[in-house]
Amino acid sequence: MDKQRRNGRTKLFEEIDPGTKGVRSVAFSKWFTQFLRSCGAYQPRTCFHSFRHNFRDELRAARTDHDVAMALGGWTNGTGKRGASENYGSGHRVGVLAEAVSQLSFREVDISHLAWNAR
Repeated sequence: MDKQRRNGRTKLFEEIDPGTKGVRSVAFSKWFTQFLRSCGAYQPRTCFHSFRHNFRDELRAARTDHDVAMALGGWTNGTGKRGASENYGSGHRVGVLAEAVSQLSFREVDISHLAWNAR
């Protein structure tokens, strides 16, 4: 990552084509849908953004502080009603973020079908 910064790169995966809409997530989302279909995991209303929706729901279930939840999800952008206040400070300490993540349980997410049975 430091090498990328020294070379003036601002995106972690700049090589991903931004597509016709100029947004990198569109191309990745299409790829992910095809990946789900190819491995038999596709379900209606399931997409790459489902991870973000489930993550946000889990943050709510854990009663995570709103500002911490927004930082963890990458949803803080300095716009909207809270606007200017989002630009002050340098963010949350790693320990605060780690503590919040440790409170997540994902009890409603069933991944039992992914377990490997050793015989």
